[in-house]
Amino acid sequence: MPSDSSDAQGMSIVSKADRFLTALAEHGPQSVAALARLLDEPVSSIYRLIGNLERIGWVEKGDERGVIRLGLRIVGIAQSVEDTLDIRRLALPELMQLRGRTGESALLCVRRESRAVCIERVAGGEVQSSELPLGGSMVLHRGAAPLAILAFEGEGFRRQYLDRVIADAVNPLTEYDQRRLASTIATVRESGFAVSDGDVTPGGLSVAAPIFDHRGIVVGSLGISGLSALIRAADYEPSDLVTDAAHRVSESLGYRTGGAPR
Repeated sequence: MPSDSSDAQGMSIVSKADRFLTALAEHGPQSVAALARLLDEPVSSIYRLIGNLERIGWVEKGDERGVIRLGLRIVGIAQSVEDTLDIRRLALPELMQLRGRTGESALLCVRRESRAVCIERVAGGEVQSSELPLGGSMVLHRGAAPLAILAFEGEGFRRQYLDRVIADAVNPLTEYDQRRLASTIATVRESGFAVSDGDVTPGGLSVAAPIFDHRGIVVGSLGISGLSALIRAADYEPSDLVTDAAHRVSESLGYRTGGAPR
């Protein structure tokens, strides 16, 4: 086990990196000398820190000689976090409204590489479905919320994803599965929503619709999940509720009706 001293040293390095990145974020690109003054650190320590952070892409050389700025990788991470927080903030009222109207669990998912991750969930009162718990993930070709994302991803991504799934060594798709999935994706794209009826959880039904940003790019999905018998016997149409809710979140993100999703 690591000693207390090594733990303390590790935290000291993390703390210095945090102060360094915060200084660049607040003050913009800076010279080594300016960073040393801002952080009250020796120039030699700043050079070592720059070397380490530059190797992982968190900082890079600026346009002017001797100037350091935030790297594209850390900017991309920050943008990803900001986008996720925006979607969660905008979607939560819609999830609460769906939960209140249906009594079922309402969830929000985003894509992380080849999986859909549930980043917000309002639990239903009747059934605590475990199909996609908060923080849980699922492959993109199973379940309504993942399918609602996959169907509206770009054609290139969909093709690469399907190629990987077909070639999967553990559980590859059969030719029949491939044809059925292609048909399902076409149906989802045409209707604007996805349905999963007992194919993930026996007796469970989930319905989800995609969320688009201002560029018309799919950035997530929103839906409800519960017992099939209860949802089918209810006095509401689940596809209408989820598509309307997802559309309102998309509009809040700058998407306009008529802007063709990519």
